[in-house]
Order: sequence, then structure tokens, then C-alpha cells
Amino acid sequence: MARICVAGGTGEAGREVVRQALDQGHAVAVLSRNPPLPGAREYYDGAAYFRADVTTGKGVPEALAGADVVVDCLEARTGKALRHYAAGGAVLLGEAAAAGVARAVQLSIVNCDQSTLAYYRSKADKERVYERSALDTRTVRATHSTACWRGVSARGPALASCRRSKGPGSRRSRRRMWRRPCWKPHGERGPAVPTRCRQSEGRKSWAWDRWPAPGSG
Repeated sequence: MARICVAGGTGEAGREVVRQALDQGHAVAVLSRNPPLPGAREYYDGAAYFRADVTTGKGVPEALAGADVVVDCLEARTGKALRHYAAGGAVLLGEAAAAGVARAVQLSIVNCDQSTLAYYRSKADKERVYERSALDTRTVRATHSTACWRGVSARGPALASCRRSKGPGSRRSRRRMWRRPCWKPHGERGPAVPTRCRQSEGRKSWAWDRWPAPGSG
């Protein structure tokens, strides 16, 4: 079995990658700025947790030591984390190469390269970092992350339908993140992004209008 380092393994998508990797008998190291304590929702028995920060590189070599694959589920939405999102990817890949990691897989968003919003631009910038890497890399594109949609819909009535999205935070996409990208060719794509989100009652969500899907026009 492989040793897999999951960067951002305490987030929505990362936790599912950790769970499924452990279920299949792999050794798992989780890289996180704030590792959870035993008993926390984000904690899985059997995984090794490392405090690390890809914006500075601190703790990253220890988390990657002995890994065969690194799965990058890191997320950044505001502030310093967003500004250094792509650069953090470069740090992670550089340390992975130094540690002898064979492959790197990252989670991204459909059509992120077709938007001018900073959140999407950071995703597209990081994709280019992965494309330039000397490592064998894979980029998995799905629709909006659950964490992103929750932040947007907190200001409006879209939460119910956002939770049912087939995005990186949904169970279907988290399963795909684990089952396909580590071992299959580049080019996996998620489902198309809808142009706007609607509530179950059929009323249009203003939150989705203010945060348009990339490439939706």
C-alpha cells in the first residue's frame, strides 16, 4: 500500500480523501495549519497529523517524508491565504520533489480560468503552477466547493441547494477525488457549473447572482 500525504486533510474534501485512503489500507499523513485533537470531527484514528504551513514551508518536509503521493485539498478564500495560494502550491510541490514524492494531485474548480474574481484566479494560477512542475501532477476540476458556497450563502437564502451541489465538498466529488486522480490520466473534469443557484421553492438566489459561476457569461 502507498503512503499518502493529504494537504488540507481537515477540510470538507480532504477529510473524505483521508477516510477513504485509510479504509483502503493506505498510510495517511495529514498536513494542516491547525491539526485536530483526537475526538474532533476532523480527526481520523490511524492518520498521522502534522502542523505545517505551505505559505512558509514550515513543517512541510516532515509531513511529506516517505510519501508516495501528495493530494492537495488546500483551500483559501480571503486575505493572506488567498494571496499566497498559488505560491503555496509551488512550495508544496518543491518540498514534495525534494522528498522524492512520485505524484501530486490537486483539487480545482471548473472554468476557474474564465473568471476575473480573485478566488477563481487563485485556482487558475495554482493550476499553472502544477502544469509547470517537474513532478507527475494531476488536476481534478469539479464545481464549487461546499466551503465556498457556505460562505456566500450565509448572506442569502441559497444554503439548502448549495449543500446539494456536486462540488468538491460533496460526497460524490470527494469520492472521485480519491478513486480516480491518483492513478488515472490527466483531464478528469467535474460536472458543468449551473449559471445560477435556485432554492427548492424555485425562488432565485441573490447570493449566486453576486458570485457568478466562472464562464457563465
